[in-house]
Amino acid sequence: MVSVFVAKTGEDYILYNWILRYMWCNPLNDNIQMQPLKQRDKDGYSWDESNTYSVMADYNDKYVFENDKHLFVYKKKLYDEVQPIHKELVFYFNDHEFQELFDIINIYISKINEIYFLNDSFGVSRNIEFKAYLSNFTDYFIALDNIYFWANKENLNERQKAYHISRCFEDAHNSSEEIVDYISYWQVKLAISENDYNSIDPYTVPERATYKFEPTIPINPDGIEVDFNVEVELIEDRALHIFGTTNLFNHASLLINVRKQSGQLCGSNKASVMAGHFDFGIFNFKGNGYVAGLYFIEMSLSLPSIQPKLFQNKAGIEYENLKGPYVDRTVPMVKYRKEISVE
Repeated sequence: MVSVFVAKTGEDYILYNWILRYMWCNPLNDNIQMQPLKQRDKDGYSWDESNTYSVMADYNDKYVFENDKHLFVYKKKLYDEVQPIHKELVFYFNDHEFQELFDIINIYISKINEIYFLNDSFGVSRNIEFKAYLSNFTDYFIALDNIYFWANKENLNERQKAYHISRCFEDAHNSSEEIVDYISYWQVKLAISENDYNSIDPYTVPERATYKFEPTIPINPDGIEVDFNVEVELIEDRALHIFGTTNLFNHASLLINVRKQSGQLCGSNKASVMAGHFDFGIFNFKGNGYVAGLYFIEMSLSLPSIQPKLFQNKAGIEYENLKGPYVDRTVPMVKYRKEISVE
């Protein structure tokens, strides 16, 4: 299989705002089954031209991107704050009984959670190289946050829990090394002054503008309450087969992303709803199976304006005929998110 993604600028590349997506899948290869894109031919080629490119570019510029100096100081200060906790957890892991480690994890988990979610609330850099460096901070906080998950994982004995926790510490150590190795480089490159470091506070980040769509059509009280049942089948070599059922009308075009907790995109595809079923096909990560860990499935029903007319006519031009917790009126879109564990 060959996939090509075309963006107009580096900023659009960072946020997957594609002008064109192009895919070729050998029709004679039965081992790879991927849902084709919107337009296709008999030779295995399929493609999708975006008609929301300009809208998304304007949205990202106003609501997503953040100043690099601020991003660096935000994340560096959070890192400095959680470092002593990391060291203490390692000390208890190496020199104490598991129950003592469990107790100390429960003491610190609220602070680790706070830092993890705060880090996730910051904007995105326009610099691809710097964005890649910042991902080390995210991976570091996630690794520490995962310790609590494995310590409280049901159906695992202490030895199994200790193995997974040791992997978390290994991941945290590797991310920490990457952070430290390039801190001086980025401080110089971004011209971070002592005044910058003292004045920029991750706990008092200015509130970002929020986009809000104002509905113009009343919600239909007899509309359908959107429901999803998403199945994730772990198959050979840790590949994922994602499929399921929904009560959405036929021809609904669904987009799915598989992401690591760090936000790294590990797979995406589209599927159409027919007779209450959808199938996104088989997912591999860079030609290999997924490594063990936690992932998020993010499934969405995109803007009504780019949905097939047959579906839009039933769902409504503002999705006024859809309701329920998955319907986001501020866009409008339908969004579904699920955490999965690959073991």
